[in-house]
Amino acid sequence: MRNLRITNSLVDLGFTIDGRFGGCINSSTKIWDIAPSLLMFEEAGGMITDMNGSKIDFSLDANIMKKEFPILGASRKLHPKLLNLVLR
Repeated sequence: MRNLRITNSLVDLGFTIDGRFGGCINSSTKIWDIAPSLLMFEEAGGMITDMNGSKIDFSLDANIMKKEFPILGASRKLHPKLLNLVLR
């Protein structure tokens, strides 16, 4: 495994949906990067969760635009394996 950061979070998510990346982990995405990607992931058969494996909470409040969402996205087969690595 290698830390490679040459894109932004939206491109990482798009490449994962497309199958170019096996998965993506990002500790500081914004709501505008992941809200549309979440639907695309689900339609493509993948999963996006927070770093604990829970659904992402998009509860709207006054600070939603400042909030950072740590996420893990991958295929349904790879997601539990990446999550296991993160939780170690």
